[in-house]
Amino acid sequence: MISSFGWRVSVRFESVLAEKRVRYLLFTLFAALVIWDRYSLAGIAQWGVDQGSHLWLGSVLLQNYPRVGLASSYSVFNPNGFPLLCWFLSFLPTLRSISVALAVLQALVMLALADQLLEDRYVKWTFLLVAIAAPAMKGI
Repeated sequence: MISSFGWRVSVRFESVLAEKRVRYLLFTLFAALVIWDRYSLAGIAQWGVDQGSHLWLGSVLLQNYPRVGLASSYSVFNPNGFPLLCWFLSFLPTLRSISVALAVLQALVMLALADQLLEDRYVKWTFLLVAIAAPAMKGI
């Protein structure tokens, strides 16, 4: 009787481990697809005049922090501090690497949001991957 109970517990434990392996495998596959999708999309990122001017201001004028929001809004305080962020981004070698860095920053912000709103670990990571994969988050 004791050996059959131990056998049932062992079988149940092995099935739980197999279920977790499948879940981790699916999660890892989905995460890899999301990362590949975001990296591929970064290759076609459109850098317009506004983004380029912020990048230029951030890389050139950080000593006297520029108080502009856009190139056309001279002497207007920039509440979001994008030229300051662009100063850090200006050290990256290509526009693709800047796009990837911004996608990672976006993912970290979404992770912080999910961490505050959701308690279950699997729900949190699933929410994060679905949110990052959403077309609205990619700027499409």
